Amino acid sequence: MIAWISGGAGQALVEEEGGFFLLEDSEPDRRLELAGISMVTRDWLDAYPTDVASRNEARAELQRASNGYQALELTSLFLDRETDPEDRHVVLAEAERLLGDASTFNYVIGVYCAQPMPESGELLEGVERCRQLGFPRVGEVVETVLKFQQNIAAAYDAWNLIRPTVFGAAERRPAVLATAVRRGLFLGMVKRIGDLRRCEAFPDVLPSLVDPFTLRKFPELSPVVRAWTRHARVFCPPLSPPVPLFSDPGVPRHRARVRGGDSVGLCGYTRAFSQAPAF
Repeated sequence: MIAWISGGAGQALVEEEGGFFLLEDSEPDRRLELAGISMVTRDWLDAYPTDVASRNEARAELQRASNGYQALELTSLFLDRETDPEDRHVVLAEAERLLGDASTFNYVIGVYCAQPMPESGELLEGVERCRQLGFPRVGEVVETVLKFQQNIAAAYDAWNLIRPTVFGAAERRPAVLATAVRRGLFLGMVKRIGDLRRCEAFPDVLPSLVDPFTLRKFPELSPVVRAWTRHARVFCPPLSPPVPLFSDPGVPRHRARVRGGDSVGLCGYTRAFSQAPAF
């Protein structure tokens, strides 16, 4: 069966034989009439489809999505200079707790690897705050994003060189972008870009990064990743210093920059999902 998951809304819609069921945190499953689906889902900016065996499995996926969404929002709130200093410790503590789950940690890193951050001292200040206050998981996220800004910018620029026709219909591009971010493809490219051998092998590892259901639902992913890899060849910089998350070799910096392009919006990243797949 298919479930549509919205971590931001804390809801999931499951299609079963005989109807649709709405799942919410700490609430019993509720059957929905077809006419009521659009009313429930109209504000779901981050919804994505997934294959599940049961409603219990859909609930588990919803919990993971909700944790990822909350951890991302909390980390971004921590990095926001406008956040009240008295609230920052509470925000950090909750983000640290959520990032203790590996899937949540990887999700947050994957989103932050999808678009370069504006040049400012916020990331460096964030690393120092985490060290001082004893929040190593948040600190590792921020340190990774800080040290690999040039790699992230390179992967982002290479993505924006992909011709629109590769995505098929224009309205599919936002959904493909959201899927690439959610499934960690930007993280994969950040780790490879500049290493020609590993970069060229990227399309071959796609089935290990993306589940078969998503590949069927988004057949554009394969040609998009191949085109992305071709454009990534123009970035051939020296290696960057390693951090724990990137312990494997071949993580360089880049030189060229391309202006404009798709926006993920890290502090309000749900804008990237503004054209979620139709229900």
